[in-house]
Amino acid sequence: MVQVFVGTNAFQINRRVRELTDAFVREHGDLALEKIDASEVTYEQILGAVESQPFLAARKMVVVREVAQNNDATEKLDTLIERAGDDTDLIIVEGKLDKRAAYYKALKKLSNFEEHDETEAANLTGWVKQQTELLGGDITEQSARYLVDRVGPNQMKLSNELTKLVLFDAQISRQTIDNLTDENPATTVFNMIDAAFSGNLKRALQLYDEQRQQKVEPQAIHAMLVWQLHAVAVAATAPKNLDARSVASKSGLNPFVLQKSQRIAQRMGKADVHASLKLLRDIDYKSKRQTIDYDEALQYAIVRFAEMS
Repeated sequence: MVQVFVGTNAFQINRRVRELTDAFVREHGDLALEKIDASEVTYEQILGAVESQPFLAARKMVVVREVAQNNDATEKLDTLIERAGDDTDLIIVEGKLDKRAAYYKALKKLSNFEEHDETEAANLTGWVKQQTELLGGDITEQSARYLVDRVGPNQMKLSNELTKLVLFDAQISRQTIDNLTDENPATTVFNMIDAAFSGNLKRALQLYDEQRQQKVEPQAIHAMLVWQLHAVAVAATAPKNLDARSVASKSGLNPFVLQKSQRIAQRMGKADVHASLKLLRDIDYKSKRQTIDYDEALQYAIVRFAEMS
């Protein structure tokens, strides 16, 4: 049997792989399970593991990750699958793949193909509450939503943070979230833009200063500003007949990011979005051709954003 797991949601993928491997080991033992990182071995080594007979067991399982990083393995995927005998379970695990690539299309043709992308923002708050209960803790819906906003939509990171929070105090509060978790820089930049376009210049500049105090370089803040305003531009120009899921799929944006960007887009006209991106482009252009005070340039941009509100 060949089973394929693909996508950006490492939490869900790892959970599914763990379910399969744990069940297999219970029946056939540890020696019958082999794990391979395809980026660190040759195609011949992968093939050898797939072709070899089970050792002291009726079946064997081979889990191969990052096949996309091994050109020989991707080009000879059909052979690899064909050589997996009737007594071998082959599991292929990948992260995000180019859906236009021949390798992705070949994997998707397989009957046991699963694609797991990040959970939509609307479902994350409920998931955080369920996961907290499984860990023996308790969290309100408001605190769960705050945690998602602060940490970001990555379920693996959220799971790790919840484990830490519950170990500290089973009753998770907003205060413990602030004390024990680090805010995602992209979230801070979003809040900075949100504050600026809400006319709250003091808060926007405060958030900028906090990023600099945390040693985030102005070039990195600039890049995140461009990325966030790109998401706002997508939200502002998306056809009205498309729902958020369709827009996210067509643009390649995470639904969580798009949903947050729509809030800013509702307060901005297309002209403001265009002017904001142009301002950031001009800063980038000047920084590559002359010496500028990067902090001063970005703070000026934030002031201009606030004036557009």
